[in-house]
Amino acid sequence: MTNKAKANAAEKAAEKAAEKALASAADAVEKMSSIGSETLDKVEDGYKKAAYEGQANLDAGLKASEAVVTGMGAFTQQVLDYTKSAFAENMDVMQKAFTVKQPQDLVELQIEAANKSVNRVVTQATKLNEIAADTAAKTIEPLKTQIEKAAENFNQSFAA
Repeated sequence: MTNKAKANAAEKAAEKAAEKALASAADAVEKMSSIGSETLDKVEDGYKKAAYEGQANLDAGLKASEAVVTGMGAFTQQVLDYTKSAFAENMDVMQKAFTVKQPQDLVELQIEAANKSVNRVVTQATKLNEIAADTAAKTIEPLKTQIEKAAENFNQSFAA
């Protein structure tokens, strides 16, 4: 084999090696591009999920706030109603006290007023406790539901 033939053979081998390297590099670029595209899609999907969850969290918070405001309104109204009725009953007792003629009648009036007052306080406390419990349940419900949904979505993201 002559030097010229050896040079041609070497040149052809170099060209084949360059072609293989170029094909391998093109293949690597394609794979990297695919991985980058998949990653970008995952990031975009994650952002959309985070935005959805953020909105859902805000909605749940607003529903809980509405329940608190409604409950506080009912609680306040109940206290006002109690105050009005207690004041009216106390004024009635005062008027009766000014009309008694014997000390025994005054004692009986005081015992009756004390019994009514105790019963009124117990009834009022029961009503206020019912309002508070109902308000707490209505406040917690949207938050609990949202936490359960978020936990389920979080677990699904790891299962996929």
